[in-house]
Amino acid sequence: MFSIIITCYNEGLELRRAVDSIRKQTYLDYEIIVVKDFSEHAETLRVCQELEQEGITVLYADTNVGVSVTRNMGIAIAQGDYIYTVDGDDELPNDALEHIVHVFENNPNADVLYGDYELISGDITERVSFPNMTVSMKTLYDMRLLGMLPARKSILDKLGGYSEKYSFGCQDFELQVRMLKNGVNFLYTPHVLYRWYKKPTGINSSKRNADSLDMCMYEHLDFVAPYLGCRYLLQLCKQNND
Repeated sequence: MFSIIITCYNEGLELRRAVDSIRKQTYLDYEIIVVKDFSEHAETLRVCQELEQEGITVLYADTNVGVSVTRNMGIAIAQGDYIYTVDGDDELPNDALEHIVHVFENNPNADVLYGDYELISGDITERVSFPNMTVSMKTLYDMRLLGMLPARKSILDKLGGYSEKYSFGCQDFELQVRMLKNGVNFLYTPHVLYRWYKKPTGINSSKRNADSLDMCMYEHLDFVAPYLGCRYLLQLCKQNND
């Protein structure tokens, strides 16, 4: 079974669109877990309550805890063999889960998949494709982000899920660094696995995310240092009085 964890904050009707994209999947053995971070956004709260009435599990954070914490809340109760986290304003293509399960079943040594995604900005949709490559710290750093990664739940449990220190930025990249450090097997599939709606504001466009990236690099400095430029490396050490 697949567990789809949708985290939300103030997405309103976009959350309904995200859930509907799961309900349209050609693969039917899944559960949806919606996790609502704390906010007083009335429309999002109303949508969550409607989803509960429709039989979907909805969890509520009592305070504003951020993405890592809300994702971990969902992972903690997930029953599926595979986990896919989806932001409350994004979508999955209709055949995404069917394709992912097929690839996992035919590649038992694969722990995490990465594939192409669609980046949607207004009326423009761009397909972002990745090369079929060996994922290393260098390639991960060069690209910064592989996108949302479907993974075996056993791997996320082993790694302790998302680091709550990065709940407001850089949480995907930091998890991917830890995956590399722990020998997780990445596998590329040339298929669109995610539909990402680009917005001018949000965690990934904020200064806080840039600060989180610096914090991530310094925390894992022993692993990432060989791939950093001298100027950036000196900057990190200076910032942390090292």
